[in-house]
Amino acid sequence: MIRRRMLAVVVLAGLAGFGVIDASGQMPQAGEVLLLYKQSHAWMESVSMKVDIEGTATGDLDNRRTSVGFVFHRDKDKVEWRGRSASYGLQGTIDPNTYDPINDIVAGGRYISFTNPAAEVLIPARVVQKYEKHVSRLMENSTYGGPLWGRIYGNNHKSVADLLAESPDVHLRDQQESIGGVLCYVLEGTNDYGRTTAWVAPDMGYSAMKWSIEKTGDDLFDDRSMSGGSTVESFDSVKLQNINGVFVPIEGVFTHSGSNPEGRRYMTREYYRVSDIQLSPDFGALGAFKVDLPNGTRVQVEEASGVRYVWRDGQIVPDVDGPTFEEIDKMVGELKAQK
Repeated sequence: MIRRRMLAVVVLAGLAGFGVIDASGQMPQAGEVLLLYKQSHAWMESVSMKVDIEGTATGDLDNRRTSVGFVFHRDKDKVEWRGRSASYGLQGTIDPNTYDPINDIVAGGRYISFTNPAAEVLIPARVVQKYEKHVSRLMENSTYGGPLWGRIYGNNHKSVADLLAESPDVHLRDQQESIGGVLCYVLEGTNDYGRTTAWVAPDMGYSAMKWSIEKTGDDLFDDRSMSGGSTVESFDSVKLQNINGVFVPIEGVFTHSGSNPEGRRYMTREYYRVSDIQLSPDFGALGAFKVDLPNGTRVQVEEASGVRYVWRDGQIVPDVDGPTFEEIDKMVGELKAQK
């Protein structure tokens, strides 16, 4: 029985490029399409790409325009974002006072974030050793490319594919639908996080041409009930590039709209452009995952917030001009004695 199941998966994967699963012409099973949709994200385990995002926010709660550009590298458990973000001023040009460098790197068993070393005033670099949740949050952040890999805030770190897999009523609509002239199977399901829908294109390696997550009523945003609010998050207008049989999104629009429990409306829309894509690149040649900070840069270690550190020769070391470990122990002992 196990061998038969494995053979079925291999056959399904082999037919993926032809858009045919059932030779009789019948609709496939939802689980089969979901499996292949999950597999369509395998490219992002080892990739280099440039991402540019132009955002607008309107409604009762906000009114602004933003611009983000970064290089994204991922090599399995090593990830980095290097670039900049900024906001537009009233004159329609980028306000230089809002320029914010992006340097977020996960490598060597730690997460480190820092501003531009060339800045006049260097904000302390931030280091986190228990970084898994921090990385998940970055991967779900729309200004860090989250929708490109089917992830967004509010779902306890579950992707679109995860939400569908955890929906007890996951199913395919009776008919295929066309998105941008491409025929798609429509997967949908509901669970505690709302209704999730994905338009999956068999002729595009089972990548999603569109997805949406709708929350209302008592649906959960992470662990909190919407409590009368509502939200719709969608990623559409997707264009895919075929790179040696692998389909990678190069354009798309993420829209987040809804209302809070008081009825105030909001909407953000972000336009994505992806370029310079390299699959399974030579990360050494790209100079990826390197942390180049000037010696003496102050470092804040989240797990040891009471100790002062600095960056020296590629290492995080105690600040010799700050309190020593012995002094810290003495201060802690004196505080305990006062209680």
